[in-house]
Amino acid sequence: MNSTRQQNRARRIEIVRHFCQEMADDRQCLLCFLLSREVPEREICWRMGIRMKTLRQLRLQIAVGLRLAGVRLYGEEVL
Repeated sequence: MNSTRQQNRARRIEIVRHFCQEMADDRQCLLCFLLSREVPEREICWRMGIRMKTLRQLRLQIAVGLRLAGVRLYGEEVL
């Protein structure tokens, strides 16, 4: 991994950690934790007692929040 990519990765990790610390919704925090551990979606729904539709809504809220916080996908151009 080159130094630029390492710096970008480190910055992304920093942004995500800060974002997670600022979350007000405990369900989103738990979902982030479970997703980071690569727990299958069906098991997440079972553990959290939610439906798949709710899981998708929570994931979308997290994704939008991370994008607004400045996290970009690898290879995505800055406009």
